[in-house]
Order: sequence, then C-alpha cells, then structure tokens
Amino acid sequence: MDTQHHYQHQGLANTNSTSPPPQPNFAALTLFLDQYFADKIVTVIKPLVESYVNERLDPDLKRLNAQRKPIQAARRPALNNFGQESYDHLLTPYLPNIVKSSNDPNVLIQKIVMDLFFHPEHKKNHNIYIAPGSYQCITVYKDNSWKNFRLEPILEKIARRANDVLQHYIIGTDATEEAAFRHDVGKKKFEMLKEFTDKIDNLESHEEFGSKLFKDIEHVILTFQHTVHRHLFEPPNE
Repeated sequence: MDTQHHYQHQGLANTNSTSPPPQPNFAALTLFLDQYFADKIVTVIKPLVESYVNERLDPDLKRLNAQRKPIQAARRPALNNFGQESYDHLLTPYLPNIVKSSNDPNVLIQKIVMDLFFHPEHKKNHNIYIAPGSYQCITVYKDNSWKNFRLEPILEKIARRANDVLQHYIIGTDATEEAAFRHDVGKKKFEMLKEFTDKIDNLESHEEFGSKLFKDIEHVILTFQHTVHRHLFEPPNE
C-alpha cells in the first residue's frame, strides 16, 4: 500500500501531500446526523452534537453563505439574524423610564432581554429559543437558518447584545444625547448603569457576576419564549 492510500485508508490527512485538503461535505454531515440520531432515545444528544459541529464549522458556513448572498437577499428572511436584532423600540422613552423605575440593574437587563427577543410586536427579533428537553443547547436564527449552539457562549452574546441597548446613551451616541439621558435618569442611576455595563464589557474579570447574569438570562428565555414560539411548546394534537 503506498503512502497516499495508507493515509486514506486510515482516515488521516497526508500532510506531505501536495493535493488540496478535502472540503467539508455539509449535506453528507447533516444526513449522517439525521440517520445516526434517528432513535428517539438520543433526541437530547442530537442538538448537543449539532451545537459543537456548528461552532466548529461556523467560519466555513460564513464563507458559503457569503457566496449565496444574492439568493438570500432575494428571499428576504422574515427574521433578523442573531446578533443583528433591531432595538429602536427600546430607546427613548423606553430606556430612561425603566432605568428610573428600578434600583437593580440586574432587573433592567432581564427586561431588556425580554423586550428585545420576545416582544410580540417585533417578530423579526424572535430568533432564539431553548427547545424542550435540550441539554446545555440553544437554537438561534443565524446565517438565515436555525442552528443549535452551546448554551453558555450564546448567553454571553445575548448579554452583550442587551448591553448594547443599556449603553446606547453612554457610549453609543454624541455628548448631547448622553447629557440628556444623564439628566433624565439622574446622576446616581446613570453611574449605577455605567458601572453595571462596564462589568458586562469585562466579563472575563467578573466570573461570578457573569455566571449569575447568564442564569438570569436563561431564566428569562425559559419563562417568555413560549409566548412567541407557541408551536414548539404546545402539546401535539392527538
């Protein structure tokens, strides 16, 4: 057996070969997952495996989706991709009002998450859910399709997206809007919000804070997701 055939037989890449590396076959991978995990006993495992696969294939999927942009633009998907949620409805007067109404910034970010992803009038932002029976997985609408990912990294991204809203008048606008927001909510509330959002910007330095934050966000998702994804949580008709 020659060297090239030996590597192919063993399922290993020949690093000395000048031939290009094999390209990932996404259709075959999807078919394998569907066939291998067809048994209902392991339905909990399937999203978990898919989540790890999606994380590792993400760069390749972005490249392929970039090639399909004309097709995607023509289809005009009904949902915003995860991380690109619109939040104009959460700015003035909404944001100043909720800041003035609470002394606990943890409550504020939970309300932001609720009204960012589960507001009944902003259906394009209904792009996340945790499926019943899933284990440490979350499903998000990304690259114009639903994908499973590991829960904690997505919870962090949700926290940072909600933080974009909380920081909008702190670092996201000009000095005039910042001053107006500071005056509206009051200096004490403004400084409280600034300190809280700074921690989210630096989660790697606040592990205990981050852990509690992620649990709070997960609780919000589990509590309100059924209001916009009812078909996923209603018992099937017999």
